[in-house]
Amino acid sequence: MAWHIHQASAIGLMPLVMQLMNGELQASAEPPAFVEGISHEAQRNLDMYAALKAEPYVSDRDTYYYDHFPMKMGEVLMIPIIGAITQEDYCGTAGTNTIMGWYDKAKHDSSVKVIIETKNSPGGAVFGTRGLAEKKLEVKPPIIGHNTGMEASACLYIGATDDYKFASNVDCMTGSCGVMTTFQDWSKWYEENGVKIIDLYSKTSPLKNDSYRRAMNGDFKGYTDGILFKFDESFMSFVKQYRPNVSQEALKGADFLGADAIASGLIDEIGSFEKVYEFAMSAIDNPQIITQKKQPTMEKKTVKMSAFMAGLATFFGAEIENDIDNANGSGEGEGEDNGNDDGETPETVAPEAKTPQTPQATVETQPQAEDKDAIIAQLRGENSKLKAAVKNPKASSPKREEPEKSALSNNDVDWMKAAGLTFPDED
Repeated sequence: MAWHIHQASAIGLMPLVMQLMNGELQASAEPPAFVEGISHEAQRNLDMYAALKAEPYVSDRDTYYYDHFPMKMGEVLMIPIIGAITQEDYCGTAGTNTIMGWYDKAKHDSSVKVIIETKNSPGGAVFGTRGLAEKKLEVKPPIIGHNTGMEASACLYIGATDDYKFASNVDCMTGSCGVMTTFQDWSKWYEENGVKIIDLYSKTSPLKNDSYRRAMNGDFKGYTDGILFKFDESFMSFVKQYRPNVSQEALKGADFLGADAIASGLIDEIGSFEKVYEFAMSAIDNPQIITQKKQPTMEKKTVKMSAFMAGLATFFGAEIENDIDNANGSGEGEGEDNGNDDGETPETVAPEAKTPQTPQATVETQPQAEDKDAIIAQLRGENSKLKAAVKNPKASSPKREEPEKSALSNNDVDWMKAAGLTFPDED
């Protein structure tokens, strides 16, 4: 298992592991769960923000189950990321799947105008971390990060998509970008206790657990130069994309305090929760004070479409221009008629690229109803031009190479057919 976690936190759990192995760990008696209808933990959290009239943003069950849960203070929503990060919930701590659900709720809540993500975490599991970081990009309200102690590794990864970042004081730690794992060879311990472990593999699985098997013989490159390196490349490129001023030292995994964290490009400012809350309230009235980190969009019109439809629109834009040029027998720059008597270049909807471009991986959501009409109209017009150019080329026109057929999703096929779109070979 690979981890985006600070080593001090990882090694700090070893005494607990030894207690469990030796049978020395005993559970303490639980206090009464509820007093006057609310859990102790929920009441403690609410009392911290009583002056702001904080209310739970989750159900009564969740205020009991989670040690830290979202709270709403008027138009400000506070979402916590506390403790070691895992994909699923554990021991009262919300996993990334649950936190994504909190962001989804905020995404559809028009009463939420700004979000404060309060955090104190050494990081945690690789899996689920990037998904949460990307989920935050879907949320319309600006997100202000507030590190109250440690924002390390996976927590730093998730925090990369904060729109503005605070550390509560100069002693807060930020950093530990990177990935690690701990390899432990327990074979001698098992043998001393009468257990001999023999792993058997199918003859058709020679590469299964290859890195582990090599590591058992002292060769760790399968990890350090393989899966760990690939995870780290993904981590570093993501942080650099959304924190473009991040230093090389920070990308290599260094830890920073206070002003050094600002200089390294990992945070923007030092400030208490009161200062963060005031900043959040100011952002409601003056949203221009925060530059939001949202998914890239088309310049002329924001269009949400599947990755296939993004590629299809790009393909038509390139192929139509080439085919019409060939049908007219015109070379580049010769006898071009832009259809505009005043000599100005007309604005075109199709992209200018001559070759198909790979669509951004960030445009994977299905088209919205209002966007479909615009896409359909565009593709219908381009489709007609393409068919006309292919059916009536001049004799000198080279034969157009047929594009590779792409796999369509069911949703793409259904709404394209409903729009009456066809290809030349279907006529």
